[in-house]
Amino acid sequence: MLNINQTIKVLVNTQFPNLDSEALDYLTYSIRANMLKFATYNKQTICEPDELLTTAYLALVEVKEKFTEQRGIKFENYAMFIVRKRMLDYVRKLARQYKLEFVSQISYFGEELNSYSMGLESKAYNDYITMQRTILIDNSFKEHIANAKSELERKALIYFQEGRSKKEICDKLDITRRELEKILLKLKNFLSSLFNGPSNI
Repeated sequence: MLNINQTIKVLVNTQFPNLDSEALDYLTYSIRANMLKFATYNKQTICEPDELLTTAYLALVEVKEKFTEQRGIKFENYAMFIVRKRMLDYVRKLARQYKLEFVSQISYFGEELNSYSMGLESKAYNDYITMQRTILIDNSFKEHIANAKSELERKALIYFQEGRSKKEICDKLDITRRELEKILLKLKNFLSSLFNGPSNI
């Protein structure tokens, strides 16, 4: 059985059999990295690897049909632009489908909705998603505090969570504003990774 890298190489070779090894390796790595990124792009939906792989393959078919040397763009860069765009289109479409299914489930047991009712149901969905994200952030904040590397960092995060000002935190812990900013930057990056995925993919 082929692993994911081998499968991607086969798909790329199917459309571009004369591609040099450097470009082939670049496309393989980039497609795999984007699959990992978009698999967790939206926390309310699950993107199966096979579906993202199919999306990537269809994007490569599109690239083969549209790419010309006259564009003045490197082939690999153009290919990955199209692949990323099609993956993004796919996950957004999946999110919209999830939203519509959710609205349908909470709407008057399947009765047809007028525009006003649909607006109310959409608001209910958005409120629900906001609540879920708030819970996720709160739980993740607690996890980040629990995993703090030092007692100083842990206390700073607790005070920040309590709503204390940066000046008050610095005075209470006898640290500089720059030291506090470093602690809060780690927190910001941690929370951002929950929704955007790791920045080093």
